[in-house]
Amino acid sequence: MFNEKLKARQPIATKFLEAAIKSNKLNHAYMFTGSDIIEQYYIAMQVGKILNCENETGADDCACTNCSWITQNRHPAVITISPVDYTYGNPDSKGSTVISVNQARYLLNALATSSHYHRVVIFTGAAEGKEYAKKAELLFSDYENILKPPALAKDDSEIERSDWIPLPIKYETFNPAAPNSLLKTLEEPNPNVTFFFLTRDKEDMIDTIVSRCQVIPVLAKSSQSTGVNILGDLLNSFPPKTHAEAIYLSEQFVALSKQEAYELEDLLDSLQQYLYQMVKINHDNRPQAEKLINFIERIETTKLKLVNYVTPQAAIDSLFLSFIN
Repeated sequence: MFNEKLKARQPIATKFLEAAIKSNKLNHAYMFTGSDIIEQYYIAMQVGKILNCENETGADDCACTNCSWITQNRHPAVITISPVDYTYGNPDSKGSTVISVNQARYLLNALATSSHYHRVVIFTGAAEGKEYAKKAELLFSDYENILKPPALAKDDSEIERSDWIPLPIKYETFNPAAPNSLLKTLEEPNPNVTFFFLTRDKEDMIDTIVSRCQVIPVLAKSSQSTGVNILGDLLNSFPPKTHAEAIYLSEQFVALSKQEAYELEDLLDSLQQYLYQMVKINHDNRPQAEKLINFIERIETTKLKLVNYVTPQAAIDSLFLSFIN
């Protein structure tokens, strides 16, 4: 599904979304939070590729028609809605400072029609203009050949928007009446439609939208070289399901500490950070949240063992064995 580089950068978001897709339990609306909006945009676009890939992979190098179209950001089923919108429901054919009621109505009418695609709708703030050209070039340089800005207009879909940048969406990004037009669709979504809201913090959005979304944190690039990201590969197999898996993960955890020159306590802190974020994501699933909190408490106990000079490998072995489902 998601490529290995993205999994390493975003272990929480990719693991959560992959599990939902594989189990056919994808929620109808997600809210990404964090400061890296271009990364949020890329993840949402990747979900669109995975769900519509003719080869059922969504890989960056997939050359199927749908993946190629989505990579170019020209697919009719993967829709970006922003204030700077020349395509969907903007009668003046020019950008605005808000997402308008007309845009919301146009979207709802479009979604009311049947489609054999899985439609992905991405709500984001946006800006464009000559003053944003250098920033846009810098933002998209990290995603060369795998992500493009949205189409300029239906009748000039090949024209690049070289000075378009995504921004965090806020309640103020919507015309006051626009969210009301969307709420019914969020409550009773059509089959095979998934919404994404790209935000800095869920507190920036209206409560009635937040309550209809699953919230997923997206790490900023500045934090991707440390903390949770260091554990990226290990988290793909967490929690262990068997005794052998637990011992293997334990050995890898201790080895990682030596390879990356991290204290075991620091890596345990990072594992707790990951689990805290998962508790937030699963706050509506009480049994799962309680299980995660129990994991956090066991990690705290393990830290005390290390302080009391228990053999590190033995302490970590005991911890990972306690995680077995």
